[in-house]
Amino acid sequence: MKNINKALCLFFLLGGVALIVAIFLLFLKEVLEPDMLYLNMVSCCVAYAITFVSAADIIGSVKRVSKAAPGYGLRWTAEWIYLPAVIVTVVLSIILKLGFNLCLILQISYLFVFLMMTVLSVALSHNVNSFEAKEEVRKSGLKDIQTRIAMVEAQCAINAGALSPKVAQIKEEIRYVTASDSPAAAALEEKLIGQLALLEVKLSEPVIAQESVAQELETCLKLIELRKKQY
Repeated sequence: MKNINKALCLFFLLGGVALIVAIFLLFLKEVLEPDMLYLNMVSCCVAYAITFVSAADIIGSVKRVSKAAPGYGLRWTAEWIYLPAVIVTVVLSIILKLGFNLCLILQISYLFVFLMMTVLSVALSHNVNSFEAKEEVRKSGLKDIQTRIAMVEAQCAINAGALSPKVAQIKEEIRYVTASDSPAAAALEEKLIGQLALLEVKLSEPVIAQESVAQELETCLKLIELRKKQY
């Protein structure tokens, strides 16, 4: 399926370029000087190829498209500045008989501005994606803790219902912990995960020592309080 999509994209890309070339050679060859003919023809082909590739960027896997999405606004702004500018310049060069040097400078300037805005859009996407990736890493420890708390809560509800309020308190307190990438925060999160894992083991034993479990729950609360102070 991917090969078919690539083949179709290539077909339409080359087909569009061929159509533009045919229009210039068949209908405008006698109207324009050779240098202006080829300049306008190449400019239109480049504009079409850029538009086609830009449109193809939004087609693909969700993961790929989502990574590029932060830069789409700037990218399409550049597109909608570049494409009309190229077309208008080509039309005016035919109607007003603009000089080759002027048109060449204008077309190069349009392409330069488009490429500059495209580079900025790529940089924007990279920065946003890097920030999101860092945030995911920062939050990964808290997500693991929340998963462990959910397991402890379930086991406690089944085997030690009297301690459920304490688990509920832990669950509530962890909500006020903010993500942090400091080594101290990571160490406390790791220790808290180990403490919760120990609770899971104790709550799964045939005979549950509720006093011991209650002490472990208090330790979890103390670790959470320490973790709250890390930013």
